[in-house]
Parts: sequence; C-alpha cells; structure tokens
Amino acid sequence: MSVFKRIAGRIDVRRLILTLVSRGLSTIFSFALIFSLARVLSAEEYGLYAMLFSIGSALGLVLTSGQATLIVKHFNREDPPGDNINRQLIAHNLVWQAVALALVWGAGWLVWATGVGQLSPIAILAVLIFSSVFLLSEYFQSYFRARNQLKLALVPRENFWRPFATVLVWFSVFLGVSLGGATALLLVAGCLALAVFYQSFFFVRDARRRSETGAASRDETASLSYWDKESIYFGLNGFMTAVALHIEVVIVGFVLGLEEVALFFVLFRLAMLLNLPQISMETFAMPMIAERMREGDRKEAQKLLSAFAAVTFLLSLAGAAVLVPLSPYVVKLFNPEFEVSGLLMLAIASQTVVMAFFGLGTSTLMISGGERYFLLYRSVLYLIYAVSLVLFGWIGGLMGVALTMTGFVLIEHMLAAAWCRRKVGVDITAAGAIGVFATTRG
Repeated sequence: MSVFKRIAGRIDVRRLILTLVSRGLSTIFSFALIFSLARVLSAEEYGLYAMLFSIGSALGLVLTSGQATLIVKHFNREDPPGDNINRQLIAHNLVWQAVALALVWGAGWLVWATGVGQLSPIAILAVLIFSSVFLLSEYFQSYFRARNQLKLALVPRENFWRPFATVLVWFSVFLGVSLGGATALLLVAGCLALAVFYQSFFFVRDARRRSETGAASRDETASLSYWDKESIYFGLNGFMTAVALHIEVVIVGFVLGLEEVALFFVLFRLAMLLNLPQISMETFAMPMIAERMREGDRKEAQKLLSAFAAVTFLLSLAGAAVLVPLSPYVVKLFNPEFEVSGLLMLAIASQTVVMAFFGLGTSTLMISGGERYFLLYRSVLYLIYAVSLVLFGWIGGLMGVALTMTGFVLIEHMLAAAWCRRKVGVDITAAGAIGVFATTRG
C-alpha cells in the first residue's frame, strides 16, 4: 500500500474532506428538494418539472461553450507577475459564453413567438432563465476550482441553493401558493441565482486585482488562436456531455409520458448517489492531474489516476449493494404510487458502477489533447444512442432505457481508456491500480 500512502502524503487532506463533505451534503440537499417537489406537485407536474430541469441543465452545459474545461486546463492558479495569460483567458471565456447566451435567447424568442413545439410560454421562459443561471454556476465552479478556492467553488452551488429552494417550496405551500412544473423551476433558478451572485463578487474582485497589477505587453495571438480551436472541440464535447447526462429523461418524457419520467427521474437521481465518490474525486483531483500533464510527469499522473479510480470503484460497488435492495421501499417515500423492482434499479445503477471503474477517464482524455477524438466517436455513438433509447424504450419501457444506458456508457469509456493507453501512456481504469501497486512493490 506504499503507493497510496505516498499519494496521500501529497494530498491536502482538509481540501479533500471539504470536497467530500460538500458533495455529500449536496446529494442530501438534492434529495430533499426532489422529495419536496414530488410531494407538492402532482405526478404529471413533477414529470414536467423533471423534463424542464433536464432540458435547462443540458442547455446550460452547452452554453458554457467549452470554457469551463478550457479554464481548468490553462488557468494558472496564481496570476504570474507580468503575464497576461489569465486575463486574456478570462476575456476569451466571457466572449464565447456571451455569444452563446445571445443566440439561445434569440432562438427561445423565436420559439415563443411562433408557437412551435409543445411547451407553454412560461415553460420556455423557465428553461431559458434556468439555463442562463446554470451556465454562470458551471463556469464559476470551474474558475474557483482552477484557483484552488474550493469553498467558493463548492459551497454556494452545492450547499446553499437547494436547501434554500426546499424551504421556499414548503413556504409556498404554507402560503397556499400553487406551484406547477414551470413555476417550480423558476423558483429553483432564483435560488441558484443568489448563489451565483455571491460567487460573482469574488470573481469581479479577482478581475480588478488583475487589471490593477498590469501585465507585460506581448503578442497573445498564438494563444488566442489555440484557445479558439480548443473551444470549438470543448464546446461540442460539452454538447455531447449534456446529451449524455439528460437525454434519457427527455426521451422518456416524450416516449413514455410525464408520469413515467417522474419515476425515472427519481430512480436516476438515486443511482447518481453511487457516482458521488467519482464526482468528488474529479472535483478535487483534475487540477492536480492537469498540472502533472502540463509538466509531462506521466508517472505521477498515473499514480493519481489509479488511486482515485480504485477508491471510486470500490465505494460505488459497495453503494450499489446497499441501494438496490432498498430501492422499492425508498421510492415510496417520494410518491406512494411509484412501483419499482430491484432489478430495474440494478439496471439503472449499473451504469454508475461502470463509470466509477473508469475513474476520471473522459476528463483525463479531454485535458490530454483527446478532445477531437472524443468529439468524433461521441458524435457517431450518440446518434446511435438516441435512436436506441427511443427504440428500446418503446419496446421495453424503463428497463429497455436502463439497459441501453449501461451498454453505451461501457462502450464510451472503453474507447476513452483505449485512447489514453495508446496516446498518453496511462491506464485510467481501477485495474490500473494493480499495475502501479505491483511496480511499486517490485
């Protein structure tokens, strides 16, 4: 176990604990909000909320235009004296995201004006507002991660907006205010906006410091051109990530109906509990790994990747063993009408266990120069995936959707692992820990 001890010796334990606790509380608060809305809204209205939330979250990820990944990859933790890189990078981020916001709000206005689609005007407005706030939240989280300011990255978004929204939901009930799916999303968006406003104060403060410090006058054309190219790949990959995270909920809503999507949304969120260790480790570890990659230290990067993958996989596997048999009873707490078998929960949960086995895989591929490869194979894969979800959802219902999800998650991560071994020389899987351990022992 010496390799893990050595890695642990280089880890800021307090920051790791902060990440784990913050993510853990986030999950608890998320379920408190889900539980409250499931109790307050009818099954159909809750299904509408789940679908609008998924569309808004996916759109928010797309609107980042790859800038959340770009800043983690290139931002220097401290502003180097006389260096203009950080200032130019932030300006680049803001321009790309402002253009994306303008285009989406313009498209939303056209949909609203022409009446195209099945969504009501209030639903369209709710999606646009939530996606815009979600964009800022995603970007600020990446910015403060890159600055190694984890409290600002995590606490406002993970530990404030959901409990505050939960309180407001029940306060609305107390006042006799009737909430629907769209108005519930507006309420949630407003609470997230407060967290974003708090983060923006520190973001602007940093920007002022950079402008006061001044920077050397030098040609940044080469960097800007490179960032533009990366932004295109990262942005398109962000679209694929949004598809990966939310396409199932949207397709279930359109193919199987709002009541089915209400059940699926709860089951999917339960399964995401198993993904908590991976998300926590990624939040904490990716800046460390990106730094090793920039320095060309593949050996150290491999040790970090293997250690984190082994931990996330074992925790996810143990969580599945507890969650699956309890799931038929747990879903009743959200809505007494929900019926689910342990087998369905196993099928849905298996995708998160597969993801945990591959550790920080797709993120490692993105920061190692594999964004073009990632985009190409995902473009083909997710076209097939969308068709498969509709087909197998229509044939097999939620079970068909769940099995399709697991199969495609496995294929996606196997392709990422193969690229990382071939091009970067690292093993992103939990099995890589065996090789690192054996080498260390030898």
